[in-house]
Order: sequence, then structure tokens, then C-alpha cells
Amino acid sequence: MGEPPDRTEPFSWNDTIPSNDEVDPDVPELAQEGFDARYDVADRIGEGGMGVVHLCSDRRIGREIALKLAREGGLAARFLREARVQGRLEHPAVVPVYDLGRAPDGKLYFTMKRVRGRNLGDILERQRRGDAEAREQYTRRKLLTAFVNVCLAVDFAHSRGVLHRDLKPANVMLGDFGEVYVLDWGLARIQGVVDPTPAGDSQSAPGQTAAGALLGTPGYMAPEQARGEHATLDGRADVFSLGAILFEILTGEPLIPRRSLAEMIADTVTGPDARPSVRAPDADVPPELELVCLRATRLDRDKRFLSPRELCRAVERYLEGDRDLELRRELAETHGRAARAAAERALETGGLAERKRALVEIGRALALDPNHQGAMATLVGLLAEPPIEVPEQANQERRALERDRIRSAARSGLYAYSTWFLFVPFMVWMGIKGTAWLAAAAAAWGLALVLAFVYMRRPPRDGRPALLMVVASAVAVASTWPIFGTFVLVPPLAAFHTLTFMLTRDHARRVQAMTIGVLTVAAPAVAEVLGLLPRTTVFTGETMVVTSQMLHLPPTASYVFLSLLSVAMVIVVGVLTARLRDTLMQYEDWMRVHTWHLRQLVPENAAWVPTFTSSSSQRPSVWRSSPRA
Repeated sequence: MGEPPDRTEPFSWNDTIPSNDEVDPDVPELAQEGFDARYDVADRIGEGGMGVVHLCSDRRIGREIALKLAREGGLAARFLREARVQGRLEHPAVVPVYDLGRAPDGKLYFTMKRVRGRNLGDILERQRRGDAEAREQYTRRKLLTAFVNVCLAVDFAHSRGVLHRDLKPANVMLGDFGEVYVLDWGLARIQGVVDPTPAGDSQSAPGQTAAGALLGTPGYMAPEQARGEHATLDGRADVFSLGAILFEILTGEPLIPRRSLAEMIADTVTGPDARPSVRAPDADVPPELELVCLRATRLDRDKRFLSPRELCRAVERYLEGDRDLELRRELAETHGRAARAAAERALETGGLAERKRALVEIGRALALDPNHQGAMATLVGLLAEPPIEVPEQANQERRALERDRIRSAARSGLYAYSTWFLFVPFMVWMGIKGTAWLAAAAAAWGLALVLAFVYMRRPPRDGRPALLMVVASAVAVASTWPIFGTFVLVPPLAAFHTLTFMLTRDHARRVQAMTIGVLTVAAPAVAEVLGLLPRTTVFTGETMVVTSQMLHLPPTASYVFLSLLSVAMVIVVGVLTARLRDTLMQYEDWMRVHTWHLRQLVPENAAWVPTFTSSSSQRPSVWRSSPRA
């Protein structure tokens, strides 16, 4: 970085800089033919607060230079001051001045080195528009390196008693070969020298230099500068402007939003919010640089960096990887407290917005300090207490899981409904007595089989069991009534049917399944009592006589049929129960592993203890960290 310039010898501008509107009489004059013979003025290539810059050919030297002509009606003394200040600041980042004089039309001019490149304002604007080339060519690190050079140039000017007072991205030029220049010294203030008298209107468009009593560019000038306190300005005003430039480099947006002049001045004098993490959270600004922005743009200038060199060193520490751990811990503690407050509100109200805010703050705290105990404890508290309101993304995932379960259940139903047809040969062996009843039962079980196949291929999108499937399955169960009547085969099949459809999460479908299951058993029994169906069961006091409406019941065939039917029902129910138990055990194991992971996050000396229970949710809603016994 090098040592600061030697300031032991006094430096005075009083003998060279005028303090009033009169042009210094010793300005070197060129004859009209001398000017025309030496300079060939071409197109305009830029403009500043005091004049317009043209491309110019210096015929004597044989080179392209830049020639700046004073504006019509402008302050001659201020233009002259700009030329002499810029010419006396011999620094690599200050464009050297070659000549000073009057043009044939009487306008003051000075010539200087022509710099090639792009000004920082154009670069940032291209990046804001999403220009991929600008983002690739001018990386954040490259712009920060250029910013460091700007800080050093401004610090050099301060060492010579010069305040720039108009630092902004448009006045920073990045050359094609790594050069960095600070441009437009037209509003420079020299300590100990009275400013030329302001003239003209103080109004200017946002982002442009004000030409009157309001000296500087709205959006980049310091609060004390915006208040018109020019007599007491010091180097910390330029530090504020540098902080505004740094904020725009980091976030891609101006520190003071572009609005009307009055609104921008009001935002400036009340103090801007220079927190990139709040203003531009997607910019991923390192916390060290956020602190630099905050300190450089403090409303109270006594709390800013004392000089551009101090600001430069803070940015250089980041570029060199020397991260200030203490500052990181302080920021982590701030985010940790914010996370805790949001978590308490989330657990009290059950709202998702506060829970999400708490998790974001936890992430920021742990990014700054991976061992932050408060953030980890808050994280465990949130994970241990699921929200009352289920997030929409979780609902979508749940519906997808329900569709998978319906698909699996339909596949099982496909096998179960097919089993009925396996018993048809046994029915034929026993002897068919009611062909119409058999055809009706076959149709009912066939319909249930087809629907199971359809829902296996295309389960409902909402993840709810289809009512048509519930009804078709119940009708198939009821169609077994003619075989052994009301109380032998129908009740166990109806119970199995009800159990299967009661496994859904949908409470309405559970009520429907229960109601349909009861009707499956009750409807044939009531119909027999009312005489709507023939009697299949007769009680004689000591015996129950069952009459089949569908089959003959020869002893051997009937015994084999009932045995196989009972075994099949036991196997189907057993397989279903085993699958349910396996699924439950998988989730229990997953929860145990999940709990073990959470315990690894909790610090050894901290635990979560509920302080009270919410009456609405009946669960802990505010937590505190306490030492373990």
C-alpha cells in the first residue's frame, strides 16, 4: 500500500488559486492562429460540471488529447481552479493536465491526457440491465480493486488539502489496461481558499452535478453537504460519497433511490439505510463489506472512517482474506437475536412468515459463526415444533405421497378383488343355485377390479380416495350376501373394506367409508326383516340355519370352500397389517435418526424448555435456552 505522503512541509494554494470571480491575469494566452495551428478540436466525448470535453489532436506533439472548454455563463474562476487543481495533483489516478489558456472565442480551456475505457456509472448500469459481458468483464473483485485505487487517489488529494465533493460512479474511469482515474475536479474545495461565488439554479436532475448553491450530485453527496454546510466540510464528506459508490458496486442499486431532487435530499439528510443484506438480500454481500458500507455512510460524520485511506484499508483487508472475526461474531449475534424473536412469534402464533424469517436469520447467523449456540438452539426449537399451518410446498408433497399410497392400495385391491374369481371354480363344484345372483356378484367384483386397475394407473390428483371406488368396493362386498346370508361372510369383508379406506388422511372420506361399511352390513339385514329380500338366516332357539340363495351346500365342498375362504381372509388382512406396521416402523426409525441429528446440533450446555403453552395449539410456543442439569 505504501506510506502516507510526507506532510511535514506546508502546502499552500493561495499564491496560485484566485478567490473571486475574476480570471487570474497571468493565464497564459495563445494567439488565435496559435490555437488553431496547434489544436484540431473534434467531437464531444463527455462533459462535467464546469465544461464540455472534446476529442482533440495536438499537432505539435502529434497525439490525441482531451480538451475541456468552459460552459457558457459558467464560473471562470471555478473552471480555472479545476484546471490548476487537477494539474497540481500528480497522481496516477488523476488525469494529467497539459495546457491551459483561452480559445479564439474567448472561452477558457485546458487540455489533458485522453483516457480510454468506461466510466463506472456505465458499467454498473449495464450490469443492472443484466449485461452478461459486463458482469464477466467487471467482476466484483475487479471493481473493488479499482475502488481501492480511487480511495488512495482521493486520500492523496486530501493530503494536498483538496476535497473532491463530487465523487460518483460517473466520475470514475476504468481504463482498458487496468488504469483507474478520478475525473471532474470542477467542484473541488481547497482548504484555506474561499469558494468562488455560486451562481445559477441549484436544481439538477438526480445523478447529475448541481451547478448552483447545492454543490455536488444528489444521491452521492454527504448529508452535511446536502444541508449546504460547505464551509465546514472535511474529508469525511468524500468518505460518505465513496461509501455510496461502494454500496452501488456491491448491490447494483444506488444508495439513495432515484426519485425527485427534494425526496433524494430528504433521504440523504435523514440518513440512508446502507445495509445490503436488507436492501438487496439477493446480492450476497459479505458481512465485512456490509459493515464497511454502514460505517462509511453514517449520518454522524464523527462515526465514519476518518479518511479514504482508512476506508481503503478496510476493503483491502477483505480482499486479502483477513476477515475480522470479532465483527463477524457481532453480526452473528445480531442475526441470532432476530432469529430468536421471530421463532418465539412463530411458535406463539403458528404463522409461517415468522418461521421463515427465523430460519433466514438462523442461516445468516450460522454463516457468520458456525458455532453460534443461540442460533443452533433456535433451529432445534423450530424443528422440534412443526407449524400449525402446513406450508403449501409440504401440502403438495403430501398430496404426491397420498397419490403414491392410493396407487399402492389400488394395486393391493387389484389382487384382493381377483381372489374372488379364484373361488368361482369352488362355487361351481358346490353347485350353482342362483345364476342371476352369481352374475350380479361377478359384475360387482369385476367393476371393483377395473376401477382398482384405473386408479393404480392414474390416482386422483388431490390424493383423496375416490368415492366411486369406495361405493364399488362396498357393493362387491354386499354382493356376497346370497352365498351365506347376512352374518357369515358380509361382516368380515365389510370390516376389511372399511379398515382399508379408513387409512386415508381425509376425515370426510373416513366418515363416508365408515357409513358405507355400516350400510353394507345393515342394508341386507334390514331388507330381510322387511321382506324385501328372502330370508337367509333363521334362528330356532339353539341353532342358526343359513340358507344360501346362490349355492348348493354339499358338506365336503362347503367345508373346503369355507376353510379356504377363511384362510384367504386371514392372509389378506395379515399382509395388509404387516405392510402398515413396516411403514410405521420406517417412519419411527426415521424420526429417531432425525432426533439424533437434532441432538448433535444442540450445544452440550443448552437445552430447550417451554415457558408456556398456547391455548389455541396446546403445545409449547415460546422457548428459552437453559443449561442442562
